[in-house]
Amino acid sequence: TKERGWGLGLPLVKRIVEVNHKGKIFVLKSELDKGTTFRIVLRRNG
Repeated sequence: TKERGWGLGLPLVKRIVEVNHKGKIFVLKSELDKGTTFRIVLRRNG
């Protein structure tokens, strides 16, 4: 996280994944001062 960030990154990614691609985003692991791991699931065509 940037000290002066606007906090728009994750909400934007969530909207793109869910609305544009009909996918899902999940938090797998989150540790303070270490980071967060996400899983993004997208549908296959066909």
